[in-house]
Amino acid sequence: MLEGLDRRRLVICGDSNLVIRQVRGEIDCKAPGLTLLKRKALDRLRKWNDHELVHDKRDWNGSADSLVSAALQRQRGIEVQEMPGYQDLVTLNRLDEILIPKTENPVLRVAAVTTRAGRARSPAGVMQEDLIREIRLDRIKQAQEEEVWIAGMKKYLSGSISNLTQAEARSYGKIAADYE
Repeated sequence: MLEGLDRRRLVICGDSNLVIRQVRGEIDCKAPGLTLLKRKALDRLRKWNDHELVHDKRDWNGSADSLVSAALQRQRGIEVQEMPGYQDLVTLNRLDEILIPKTENPVLRVAAVTTRAGRARSPAGVMQEDLIREIRLDRIKQAQEEEVWIAGMKKYLSGSISNLTQAEARSYGKIAADYE
């Protein structure tokens, strides 16, 4: 699938934290069949100079969720080639909201020593970076507020359960217990 692409940078996103960490080498892969698959994946990744494995929640990758659901329903793989179906997958995919592209040529940062008068002003690059970070965090917060279950989970975790139904509170309690 990736053979014809330009080999600059590859970001692979997966919703299985276990698999991502196994391929990164952070966790041992003990099952013989999975070890073989891991070796195949690593062999293919060696062809890419710059690659990254990123764990993302299924909610952030709606296109993968859609493809998996369709494949499970048909009990076989699915290939999207026509534009309307492809555009639907692009619309479902929200990964661009959580991924930060790496710069090809990292910039060396130099801290300048100044007098008191000079300290009152911040360098333009730092201000711009802070502004971008703030805008990005606002986008993430807005996306989280749009997700009903995240907003409900925030209410549960902050103790504002009076706004939740008993069933919602019980559901959020079970999810929260998984992370304690």
